[in-house]
Parts: sequence; C-alpha cells; structure tokens
Amino acid sequence: MNTTETILTYRPFLISIAYKMLGSLEDAQDIVQDTFLKWLGLDHSKIHNTKSYLAKSTVNRCINHLNSAKKIPITYMDNWLQDSFIGKFNFELDLSEKLDFNYNLEAAISQLLQKLNPSERIVYVLKEVLNFDYPAIEVIVEKKKENCRQLLSRAKKRMEEEKSRFHVDTTKMTQFYTKCVDAYKYGKVEGLIEVLKGDLEAERV
Repeated sequence: MNTTETILTYRPFLISIAYKMLGSLEDAQDIVQDTFLKWLGLDHSKIHNTKSYLAKSTVNRCINHLNSAKKIPITYMDNWLQDSFIGKFNFELDLSEKLDFNYNLEAAISQLLQKLNPSERIVYVLKEVLNFDYPAIEVIVEKKKENCRQLLSRAKKRMEEEKSRFHVDTTKMTQFYTKCVDAYKYGKVEGLIEVLKGDLEAERV
C-alpha cells in the first residue's frame, strides 16, 4: 500500500484504540494524526509490520497523554484506588470506613504478585484496573484478543483462590507499590505499565 492507502486503511482502527483509551474523540483524532505525521517522516523499508508499528505508537502516545493529572477527572482519581483497584481483590474491606491507604494497597499488590504470573497480571491490571479495551491490550502485550480474554478469565479465577502460587520478591513489591502510587496520585500510568511489561518480557526469556 502507498502512504495514502495506509492512512485510509488504518486510521479508523487507530482512532478506535485511542478513543477507547482516552474517552475523547477529539483527543483520539489528534493522537492518530500525530502518529501518522511521525510515521511519514520515517524510512518505511525498516518497518516490517506497519499496522503493528502504528498501533504501538498510538498506544504509547495515549499513555503519555494520560500522564498529565489534568487529563484525568479529579473525581475519577479520588475513587481510583478504592473502587477500581483495592475493590478488585479478594479480602474483606468495609468501604464505608476510612482505610489505611498503604496497608491496603500493599495487600492488593501482594495478592497480584502471589497469585498471578506476569502474563495474567498485566492483562488483569490493564483490563480490570486501568479499564483499557482489548485493542489496546493486544498491542501492549503483543497477544491476540482471544488469548487476552483467556488470560483475564484465568486471572480472575486465580484471584478468587485462597492459595498463593509465587513468592513475593521484596524489591518487586516496592517497585510495584511505587508505580501504583504514582498512577493513583499523579495519573502516571506509564510507569506501572512498564513494570508489568518488564515482568512479561522476563517471562518470555
């Protein structure tokens, strides 16, 4: 395909990914436009899979866009930890009472690390905690949609089980905790995603 055909073919797909991540059609269109402008200035002979490259670039730009706390509603940020993160985990919490932030966040992260392998963990967090849609998740984890669905289903079952499967590494626990706090307080989700991706890549070696 020539450049015009490539843009016409992939633009709807990329806008769909960006819109589902950002929730704003205008922002999604701007992100995709910037992605194509960057792509137009590259040597296309060195890009082996154009669709994959454009999708990854779009996702990365969306993540960078979400970094600014100004782009995330304050009401969403206030409820993110309780409703979208701690509330996903299988231990008793009285949400009507004041909870100790550090203790409960550590407990939630501990369950993630003890019960889920890196593949299950990244899909679970992206879908259940960060509310990413499958097109974006596919790009980040480099797996087909059906594989991602299976990983999520498996992860949910693992989280409901009593038994732990893995030893919790103190260094990993601290790193994960720090990135979760950054995501919660400042909207910096890319650090959390990079930690998850790092574990996934290590698993593949």
